[in-house]
Amino acid sequence: MTSEDSVLSGSNPQNVFQTPSAKDPQKLHDDVEAASEPHFCPIGMQPYDLVVSDSLTLKMIQAPTAFNGVGVDETGTVLWGAAVCLARWLRPKHVKGKRVLELGCGAAAPAIVSHRYGASHVVATDMEENTLQQAEYHAQQNESPIEVRKLDWDSRQGALDEGFQAEVILASDVIYSVAQAPLLAETIDAFLTNDGTAYIAARDSRTGVEDFRNLMGVEGKFVEVETIPCGFDEMPQVFEGVISKTRWTGKHSIHVFERNYKQSQA
Repeated sequence: MTSEDSVLSGSNPQNVFQTPSAKDPQKLHDDVEAASEPHFCPIGMQPYDLVVSDSLTLKMIQAPTAFNGVGVDETGTVLWGAAVCLARWLRPKHVKGKRVLELGCGAAAPAIVSHRYGASHVVATDMEENTLQQAEYHAQQNESPIEVRKLDWDSRQGALDEGFQAEVILASDVIYSVAQAPLLAETIDAFLTNDGTAYIAARDSRTGVEDFRNLMGVEGKFVEVETIPCGFDEMPQVFEGVISKTRWTGKHSIHVFERNYKQSQA
């Protein structure tokens, strides 16, 4: 184990859902069978290796489809291209020794990578409980003791500690409509430290992305300091047929934001 791998070893983050060991999927399946609402279950999921770098590969699973047979939205339980872009682009210099918050974490790949790269404290958040349980499963499978918390952007209410802020905010493929743009911008404003940086990855063609970028500059609060293109060739070659190419191909970008006053002091 490297020093980066062991940054958070010995910590005991709160397990919000108190799920059984991720390495005992049958017990998890039995426990959730009696539940009255949908829950994540690893049985029937598709396993895959997410190759992040030459020295880091994550063990992951995903739902066979983003929508199940009865039309239930399971988009948070599959891998999306923007998350691959962000996970593969991150380097230790971006997160090491810092508090990291991932918004709309889905599979939580960027959050887990942040832990492996030496972040001091990583919190992965999402709105859907089954998505959060899958994120927790991934964290356990990859021996990355991140915190997994529920967060509602609309009210910004959830299980985050009062006054919590992060020096790094991550999000990927979380904008699907114009209506989401102000919610994301306001959430970043609420949880990013004054000297922090937000890295937001998105498919270029997504509705609402340009609206979000414009909103981040409203009232001069944020400056987009860099836009990093990420195309198909930068995606990992995962198992053919396991990852739907329509979800992770195409042109993406990572949009890097800092608070405006930070730029004026540079």
